[in-house]
Amino acid sequence: MKKIFITIAGIVAISALAQQPDTNVFDDLKALSKMEGNWSGGGWTITPERKRVTFTQHEEIKYELNGTILQIRGKGFNEDGEIIHDALGIIYYEPDQNKYLMDAFLASGQHTLAEIEITPSGMNWSFRTEQGATISYEIEIIDDTWTEKGYYSPDGVKKFLFIEFSLTRNTKSIEK
Repeated sequence: MKKIFITIAGIVAISALAQQPDTNVFDDLKALSKMEGNWSGGGWTITPERKRVTFTQHEEIKYELNGTILQIRGKGFNEDGEIIHDALGIIYYEPDQNKYLMDAFLASGQHTLAEIEITPSGMNWSFRTEQGATISYEIEIIDDTWTEKGYYSPDGVKKFLFIEFSLTRNTKSIEK
């Protein structure tokens, strides 16, 4: 019985050590702490049919898993109150690649893996489409205002603004 207890205690101790956090990840992700909170506002986008549409946007950002990831939950609503954008992003540091990544999921079932660049005032993120185009976003946060612009580049040289919105920090949750 004593040997079994010692073996179990050893396994528990090894398991606990294996789950010790990487303090570099905490320090690196703290650079995005200005994003944490609830945000809402409005903006516009250009549809594939080249129609300009206005929307309201809500973002809920919080750290999860002991601060090792940053979760971004966004919902956009058209003028009739219907959900037109429903997404979840998980930002994390990938030590093997020495860079930040974001797994982004849409309610439609689509998924992409985007590269993140942390900037002094926010972050930029981008990904390549199956057709070889690049979609990129620039987020700037100054005080309690979040401004985001999205660009489409068919060739990596020319880029076209297709979405822009401005949010302010608030205390409301995105769930209605």
